[in-house]
Amino acid sequence: MKKRSFDSPLDFARVAGGVLRRSRALGDVYLRGRLRADDRERIMVAVSRVNSCEGCTRVHERWALRTGVSDAELRSLEIGDLAGLDARGRAAVIYASARAEDGFPGSLSPEAAAASSGLTRREVLAVEAVALEEADALAEIATHRYIVMLKARQLGMSWLTLTYALWMMVFHPAPKIMLMSKRDDESIELLARLSQMYEYLPGWMKVRAAALTKAGMEVLFN
Repeated sequence: MKKRSFDSPLDFARVAGGVLRRSRALGDVYLRGRLRADDRERIMVAVSRVNSCEGCTRVHERWALRTGVSDAELRSLEIGDLAGLDARGRAAVIYASARAEDGFPGSLSPEAAAASSGLTRREVLAVEAVALEEADALAEIATHRYIVMLKARQLGMSWLTLTYALWMMVFHPAPKIMLMSKRDDESIELLARLSQMYEYLPGWMKVRAAALTKAGMEVLFN
């Protein structure tokens, strides 16, 4: 297992402080309602589109519909028409999209800086936490052998870990992946999701053959 190391006590303090700020911001979002659920999902849809992640976009569009976002609003988001949002929601989407476009550097682009003026400091931290949570989690999964996640529902972590599993299946030789949950039917449902994700892959990424059974998915590489 790869262990995280720090160059100095100051480096440790910087990383620990970042974790605490992000945890507080996520708590503000999911426990204290700092962002409305529909605003949160609009942000996630917008960031997924910036990242050109079609699977992520489909998932967050479905969740957005559950929070009350309309099909018309999603179509408007797709073409960048934010006129139907209130000032706060518009600023949040513009800020998150601009930060994602820039790769979340330390300094703000002019567009992100302008959008942040329409949000409070706590709201800016909340938007960044939502937009970055999946990228941060994926980096941890890729770096460390064992991961324990303290999470709420509907953060997208099941989809994220399935995406990582699919990447392992396609780009690594003969991986063995186990999907476990509290009950058998939940594990089978995860397997069905993984199979559906595989079907959405472009042709050049698919293997020569794939067989799905109730007990598992077996792929045969060229």
